[in-house]
Amino acid sequence: MNTVLNILNGKLVFSPQETCRILGVGRNTIYSLLHTGELESIRIGRQFRITREAIYRYLGLNSHIAV
Repeated sequence: MNTVLNILNGKLVFSPQETCRILGVGRNTIYSLLHTGELESIRIGRQFRITREAIYRYLGLNSHIAV
């Protein structure tokens, strides 16, 4: 889990592909989570972007964890 936290501390916004690697799930799972709203995202044109805070919320973590 520390590796995930280190990755999340470096960036503010992630693509769905990056989020796949962070969460260890497939592309279809990420897009399903995005379309249902389970994983919050913002849209820039036709592209999804997932904020670091949204990933923390999805994982049930406090975004102010000191690593």
